[in-house]
Amino acid sequence: MIARLFLTRHGETEANAVQRLAGSSDIPLSKLGERQAEVMANILAPEKPDHIYSSPMFRAMRTVRPLASILEIDVVEAEGLREIDFGAWEGMNFDEIKQEYPNDIASWIAHDPAFTFPGGENIGAFFERVDRACHKIINDGNGVSVVTTHGGVIRRIMRRLLDLTRDGAAGLHVPPGSITTLECDGSSWSLCEALPRSGSYVKAL
Repeated sequence: MIARLFLTRHGETEANAVQRLAGSSDIPLSKLGERQAEVMANILAPEKPDHIYSSPMFRAMRTVRPLASILEIDVVEAEGLREIDFGAWEGMNFDEIKQEYPNDIASWIAHDPAFTFPGGENIGAFFERVDRACHKIINDGNGVSVVTTHGGVIRRIMRRLLDLTRDGAAGLHVPPGSITTLECDGSSWSLCEALPRSGSYVKAL
């Protein structure tokens, strides 16, 4: 079983920079995101992770590639780590969604498992696939693992492992290029505050 888990969000994309939903859209990193990927690799390599898992989406795989290259470790792509499919909302910002879909915005904010994004994914189904991926990663691996994925996925994993309330998980700050460290004592998980850079925002050098 994994003892330490580094949850890393992919580097910045142009959509992140202008606060538009990307979701299932397979977009590249911005120039800042490319630099963040290199910085994150240099931060995580000394931790000597035993396993690297990633969302198969381009922005996640591009983020973790420098680390995998340094460590000479294969990246395990996990479909369950994909970002949620926002359907018709992809490419939109919050104000545009609020204006065009006023009756749906509350369900999204509440993370209602019964809500399905127009033309997209059901939130409950998203939770279930992330939970399955998380369970497999934790139980199949050992030692230290890195998981490179997306903001919504990281919040779901943290809610599950740390037993957070819905509001507690929603309030987690997981910006692009961030590293969040969780540790397991054999029976329960905790957010690691001892390691420097835990949960930090990796800025451009």
